Amino acid sequence: SVDTRKPEVMRAVLALGVDLINDVSGLRSADAISALRDYDARVIVMFSLDPSGRAKRAGHATVDDIVGFLEERLAAIDAAGVARERIILDPGMGFFVGAEADASFAALRGIPAFKALGQPVCLSVSRKSFLGDALGRADARWAGADFAPPRPATQRGDATLAAECWAALSGVDYIRTHNVRALRDALVTLSRIRSSE
Repeated sequence: SVDTRKPEVMRAVLALGVDLINDVSGLRSADAISALRDYDARVIVMFSLDPSGRAKRAGHATVDDIVGFLEERLAAIDAAGVARERIILDPGMGFFVGAEADASFAALRGIPAFKALGQPVCLSVSRKSFLGDALGRADARWAGADFAPPRPATQRGDATLAAECWAALSGVDYIRTHNVRALRDALVTLSRIRSSE
């Protein structure tokens, strides 16, 4: 798997046999779509407020914004002759969807709308800043303070796992994570609970 939005990089790594391209700019470039056409690799098409695919610290996207963007990208990909079965959708998280934590939590609640587009969905919430922000606000409330700083990335593991479990229960097909074992253990446990119903 290679993360890139650059068509020349896509062509180079696809020629080497890469199985998956992750484009955080959402295949906005016609040249990037063209680079994929002659290969079989799958591609993750991710939503980002910023056309460059950089995480912005301003603005926010709604679930409808994300769905509209992904629909538009699917139409462009279809028109270019790239098979739909190769496409995985990623609604983006953290600063990719908005400067405020609420945008990412709304996107998590919106997973059914992304699944309704008919493609596999990939999600990455691992250690994201929106989790640190939410935990910092909770720390302030529990301490009776006006403010507590966001939790650092090293203290977001439990919140990450909770968000990942939510994503799995909501039908997400792929989860990118830093702590593979914790997520695996949680999913095994959820599976056992479900199989006992």
